[in-house]
Amino acid sequence: AEALFVALVSSAARLSQAADALQLMRECRERGPGISVPLLSSATKLLTSKHFFKEVIAMYDHAIEDKSLTIDDRAIWSCLLFCSVESRMFARCTMLFQKLKALGKPSQKDFGNMIRAAASQGDWQGCLTLIKEMRAMDVEIDSVIYNTALSTCVTAGQMDAARVLLDDMESSEGVADVITYNTLAKGYGRAGQL
Repeated sequence: AEALFVALVSSAARLSQAADALQLMRECRERGPGISVPLLSSATKLLTSKHFFKEVIAMYDHAIEDKSLTIDDRAIWSCLLFCSVESRMFARCTMLFQKLKALGKPSQKDFGNMIRAAASQGDWQGCLTLIKEMRAMDVEIDSVIYNTALSTCVTAGQMDAARVLLDDMESSEGVADVITYNTLAKGYGRAGQL
């Protein structure tokens, strides 16, 4: 019975029928064999790839009503984090990131999603904390992540923090770019420090 539900949910997701996939997941839990991690993983990945971000979150919310379900698949947590950021459901991000961290070192993309969430909320301190955590875990910090954090500092008027971040960027070969310097120049201009 589980294989049938996996096939049906996967088919609905592939056909961009997110509502049908969600309904099938409900029926699987209520009338079928229950939601398994492989079923949840398959549906989560497929629906995320089709940009059904809110539906993925709804599917997860429904799945965890089964208190015996233990999700130990990093891909599920990573997709849920991405879907939460894309859906602007930032309150969920910290919990999802903690679940990811419990399963090992988060990826660069996972950290990038957390920095996007912090930046979207104007949390410049959160951005800097995440960058420190990336360094401590030896996760590569690319120019997009650095520039997102830098822009958040500049927008918050935290030019001293932005300058420290620039120093870090300049010490990492090839990370500081034209976007970096334009962002910093705009910040200094707004602060009347040019």
